[in-house]
Amino acid sequence: MEVFQVRQRATGAILWTSSASDEIAALDAMAHEAGYYNHSASRRPLAAADWPSKW
Repeated sequence: MEVFQVRQRATGAILWTSSASDEIAALDAMAHEAGYYNHSASRRPLAAADWPSKW
């Protein structure tokens, strides 16, 4: 597992930091912590620029 960080592109705000097996797993974990089933179920899908990067 690697550590990923999801940031909002417009502000640079860190939305989530944790370990995951890949980028999709990182997005799913972040969405799950926010109360969603996975990142596809969230109200606003993340823009490509908001996707996680290895930290």
